[in-house]
Amino acid sequence: MIEDDYKSTEKYKNLIDYGYLAYIFERIFRFLQKCLPPQAFLENRVDHQNRINKIIYDDDWKYEIKKRSKILDKYIGICILIESILAFVAINFNICCYIKFAIIFLIILRLIDIIQVNINIVLFDNFRIITFNGKRDNYISSIVRSIILILINYCEIIICFSIFYILYHNYFVHDIKWYNAFYFSFITQLTIGYGDIVPMNINKIVVIIQGMIGFIFAILIISRFINFLPKISSIDNENN
Repeated sequence: MIEDDYKSTEKYKNLIDYGYLAYIFERIFRFLQKCLPPQAFLENRVDHQNRINKIIYDDDWKYEIKKRSKILDKYIGICILIESILAFVAINFNICCYIKFAIIFLIILRLIDIIQVNINIVLFDNFRIITFNGKRDNYISSIVRSIILILINYCEIIICFSIFYILYHNYFVHDIKWYNAFYFSFITQLTIGYGDIVPMNINKIVVIIQGMIGFIFAILIISRFINFLPKISSIDNENN
C-alpha cells in the first residue's frame, strides 16, 4: 500500500523523467533494500519512515526513530563480531574449500548490504519517502551517528576484503602473511597502491572491485558530510 502511494507521488514521476536507467537502478536498489537482512526481517527504512510520517505527536515518531536506530546499531555490532570471527578463523585455521565459499558468501552478502544502504540513503530514499502531514519527510536519529556509521561501514569493507585476501594469500606474486593482507586491503581501498604487493589470478578482479567500491564510498562519505554541513549566508544576503 505504501509502495502504491509512493508511485503516485510527484517525486516518483520526476525519477522516471530522469530516464529509464535511473528508474532501473532505483528498482534494483529498492529490491535489495527490502530483501536483504536486516530489512528482510525488520521494517525497512522507507516503510518505517513513511509509517512514522503519519504519526501526529512528535514524541511518538521520535521514539520510533530512536527505537529502530538502536536495533540497527545492535545488528551492525553483530556484523562486526561475525567479521572478526571470520577473520580469526581465516588466520588461524587451514579450512577446506567449502568453508571458504561459505565465508566468501557471507562477506559478499554484507558488502552488498553496506553498498545498498548507503546508496539508497544518499540517492533514492528521498524519492520514496512520502510527506503525509507537510511537516516531516526524511529524518534520522542523529547526524553524528549517521557519519560514524558510514565510517564504520567503510572500515567493514576493508576488513571484508582483507578476509578474502587472507583466504587466497597464495594468489599474489609473493605469498603473503595475514597482516600483509590487511595492509594490502587498506592501501587498495585508499587508492594508494605502493606496488610492493602484486595480486595475481582472481585477486586482480577482486582488487578492481574493491578499488571501485572504495572510490564510490569516498564520494558517498563526502556527499553525506556536505549534506550535514550548515548553510552559510553572507551579511549582504541577510540584508537583502
